[in-house]
Amino acid sequence: MTASLFITIKEYDHLVYRGQGNCISKDAFDELTQLINESPEQDDNDYGNIFWQRGEKLQARHFVGVIQTQDGTQIEILPKITVTDDKNEENAELKKILLKMLREVGELPYKSGQNANQETGDFSLLEMFIRDFLACVDMIVKRGIRSDYTRQEDNLPFIKGKLLINKQIKYNAVRRERFYVEFDSFEANRPENRLIKSSLQKILKITQAYNNQRLARELLFVFDEVPYSMDYYQDFQKCSKDRGMHYYQDSLDWCRLILKDESPLPTAGQKTFRSFLFPMPQLFERYVEVKLRQKLKPGYTLKSQSRSESLCKHKDKPMFQLKPDLLIEGNGKKLVLDTKWKVISSHKFENNYGISQGDFYQMFAYGQKYLDGQGELFLIYPSNDSFKIPLDVFTFCDNLKLWVVPFNFETDELAMNIDALNGS
Repeated sequence: MTASLFITIKEYDHLVYRGQGNCISKDAFDELTQLINESPEQDDNDYGNIFWQRGEKLQARHFVGVIQTQDGTQIEILPKITVTDDKNEENAELKKILLKMLREVGELPYKSGQNANQETGDFSLLEMFIRDFLACVDMIVKRGIRSDYTRQEDNLPFIKGKLLINKQIKYNAVRRERFYVEFDSFEANRPENRLIKSSLQKILKITQAYNNQRLARELLFVFDEVPYSMDYYQDFQKCSKDRGMHYYQDSLDWCRLILKDESPLPTAGQKTFRSFLFPMPQLFERYVEVKLRQKLKPGYTLKSQSRSESLCKHKDKPMFQLKPDLLIEGNGKKLVLDTKWKVISSHKFENNYGISQGDFYQMFAYGQKYLDGQGELFLIYPSNDSFKIPLDVFTFCDNLKLWVVPFNFETDELAMNIDALNGS
C-alpha cells in the first residue's frame, strides 16, 4: 500500500509502513519508533509515550491532535467516538468536537466560544491551528503593533541623548567627528513582537496551505524591522502585563505552544517533532467540569481533584490519597463524580458493559470516605451509539448507589438531571 504524507486516524488505531492499513513512509515510521525507544519509561499513563510499538505496527495511545515528522508526514489523531456512519463527515464532526473542547478548557488560546463555529472543511488540524494563530496576529496588526522605548548605545556622527564620556575617550580619542552616546529609541523591538516574529517564521516552515503561507509572509513583512527572539524563555519573562497589552494575549499563548512546545510534544534525540498533542482523558475530565460548572445552580459548589481523604492511615499518617475528579456540594448533600474516557456499551451486560472492575473499587472507596457510605456516585463516560442513556443503578449497599452516565457532546450535558436525583 502506498504511504501517505497526510493521514487521519483515531486513538488506538495502528500505523504501518508496508502492507494494508494506515500506511506512512518508512522514514516517518522509523522516527516515531526512535521516539518510543528514546523516551524515558513513565508510569504515568497520562504523559507516557504517544505510541506503543506492536512489531511492525505502531498503535496510537490516548493523545489527540496532530504530529508532523521530519519528512513532512502529517498524522492527525482524533477522539475515538462515533458521531455518524459517514467516515468523511465523521472526521469533520470529530474535529469540531475536539476544537470545541480545547477552546472551552483553555488548552488553545481562545475565549470561550470564540471561533467555535468556524468551518473545518477539508483543513487538517495543524492548518486550522496555524490559521487561528495567524488570525490572532492579524488582529494585532490591525489594532496596531505596540512600540516601546528601548535604551541604546551607538557611535554616531552627531550628539543624540547622553554623551558617554568614558567610552567617548576610549573609542573616539582620535575621531573627533564621532560621538559615543546613549539614547532612548521608540521602536517595535520589544519581547512580545520578537516572540511573534519567531513564531511566524516557524509556522511558515510548517504550513502547506496556500492561504496560511500567504498570510504568514504578509505578517512577517509587517514585523520586518523587529529582530527574532534569541532567548524565548527570557522574552516570555519580559512580556508586559500592562492592561494596554491585553489584545496581545491570545497570540502570546499561541507562541508558547509554538515556540516552547507546551503541548505534550515528543522529542527523540536532538530532533523536535512539530505537533500539538493533548491527553484525551484529561481533556474530557476538564471539559465535563467546565460544562457542569456552567450549569451549576446557586448554592452549589464544584471542586475538582479534591484531596481531603485518603484510603487509610499508617503510623498516624494518611496513605493512598483519594482524588475524585469532581465533588459537588450543596443543599446539605454531596455528589462524587469521576470521568472515564472509554467507550462502553449498554448491550454488553455479560461483559460488565466494558466497565473496569477497578473503577468500581475506586468509586466504592470514594463513597466510603467522601460520603460516609451513603449517597450517590457518578461514573461519566462519553456517549456513543451503544450508550445513550444511563445504565440501571448499581447498589453497593442500601444507602450507597452508583450511576453510570453518558455525556452527550451534542447537548454538552449528562443524560440525567443530577439535581433531581437528590430531591433538589
